[in-house]
Amino acid sequence: MVKIVEGSTTPPSLLTESELVDKMHSNGIGTDATIADHVQKVQDRCYTFLVSDGRRRRGNNGDTAASTSNCRRSRFHPSNLGVALIEGYKNMEAKGMFTPDLRRQMERDVQLISENKRKAEEVIEEALVQMEGVFNAVSSRSKVLDESVRKWCNGNQNKPGFHPYDLAPI
Repeated sequence: MVKIVEGSTTPPSLLTESELVDKMHSNGIGTDATIADHVQKVQDRCYTFLVSDGRRRRGNNGDTAASTSNCRRSRFHPSNLGVALIEGYKNMEAKGMFTPDLRRQMERDVQLISENKRKAEEVIEEALVQMEGVFNAVSSRSKVLDESVRKWCNGNQNKPGFHPYDLAPI
């Protein structure tokens, strides 16, 4: 017997820093030595903001708006720029740009080089072929990405005095 229940779905909760690190580990992205840099880069590039008590924290290139000492309560919120890039890359069908697959493969290959299981020259040649494919795909459909950025960022990035942090979390 099937029971139909009326209701609505809710989006998954936003990630804490430790949840993001766990996801990176499970997707084979980064090492213990590099993960903190990756997490900081997405903030410095204004793809996301770490929010605590309703206030956002800027990356190293901006002032901190709130204390984030309690990482369990702080969650990453995507910025309009971050959403625009993901949507644009999805619409471009540039899978390597919005999924962990390409990065995971590169990390594995580097590990195999360090273990002398692969030759660096082979890995570099394969990576160049892959990157050329991604570059060509993205270049040929760049207007799709432009549309997404315009949609989410309202052209504010061209105004005098604009700062990427003005692309507030959605």
